[in-house]
Amino acid sequence: MTVIVTAKENCKPILSVIDIAKENCKQQLTKMGFWGLSLAGAGFIMIGIWQAYSTAMIYLTRSSSSSSSRPSSSSGLYRKRPFYTAELLFIASLALLYILNAALSSYNGLNHGDPLVLGIQLEKSGVASLFLMYSVVGMICECTQLLPLPWEVNNLIAVFAFCEEFLVFYLQNEGSTGLEIRYYSLLLVPISVCIASKALEIPYPRSVLPPLGVALGLILQGTWFFQMGISFFTGWISHGCILSEKSGGDYTISCEHPADGHRGKAIATLQFNCHLALLLVCLLPAYSCLTTKYVNFNSSSYIPLGAKEQTEELQDLGGSGDGVEARFALDSDEDETHETLQQKHGTMSEMNGVNGMSV
Repeated sequence: MTVIVTAKENCKPILSVIDIAKENCKQQLTKMGFWGLSLAGAGFIMIGIWQAYSTAMIYLTRSSSSSSSRPSSSSGLYRKRPFYTAELLFIASLALLYILNAALSSYNGLNHGDPLVLGIQLEKSGVASLFLMYSVVGMICECTQLLPLPWEVNNLIAVFAFCEEFLVFYLQNEGSTGLEIRYYSLLLVPISVCIASKALEIPYPRSVLPPLGVALGLILQGTWFFQMGISFFTGWISHGCILSEKSGGDYTISCEHPADGHRGKAIATLQFNCHLALLLVCLLPAYSCLTTKYVNFNSSSYIPLGAKEQTEELQDLGGSGDGVEARFALDSDEDETHETLQQKHGTMSEMNGVNGMSV
């Protein structure tokens, strides 16, 4: 017995070291998850803000200039955006970083005996690969003549990428009862906006609304990725709900009581509404500033409503129409009856006179 007790006492330091190592590994994985979502959110926000700014600037400049400066119907509005190649290069860099992060998370998951993380990261890497393909094809078509594809093909690749992203987060809801499914469900809203806007950009290349819709969807995705990173990995979530994470990407948020889960879903919906309100509050002043900077309003070119019709009426009534006010009086029914009788009396007199001369 003394030997067993001594062995247990000797194993306690080893077990404590193992527990410390597990806790350090858990903290490292938590940091990786937080920074992964935060960097993804920052990238989406930067791309969305630049697309919204450049698209609005082109539209406002085009509307204030002559019709000869408008782009032809055979080219998309996105090709006229400044620094379009740099924008594609930035998208390619973010996609590569995300693929590398997925590979690192898969390696750590396999080392900890969790083969499920490999499938999760492969799904997300597929989305990043499509965005990488979109940016590479766009740069080749824009800078060289090696791949003479129409711009509709590149937009179609972007539509496929957003559709795959939609499927990835939609299928996360299957077989899971954690609180994170509410965040994934709300994320489907801006992804759907990006899909619809990017698809509408193909038949309407000169319209400004589809590119602006894509930009706003990207900004909302970025802010929501930030929110998910803060809520999942910093403890800023509903009371009574905790994060259970095995490895990178393989985690769930479980709540102790059903009331805690309902409260957490309500908080997530409220947070999403606040993100929508924040986007609207930032959008209106930005549009006002761009309008003031790029659009020159000339008040002398405006014509008052109905001025032309009023001038024609004054000319028909014998007025000059050049600033002369016409005065009108309302006739009563008695005056109209009196004028009618006078007209009839004059007509009868003329007929009598004609008959007298004929006899």
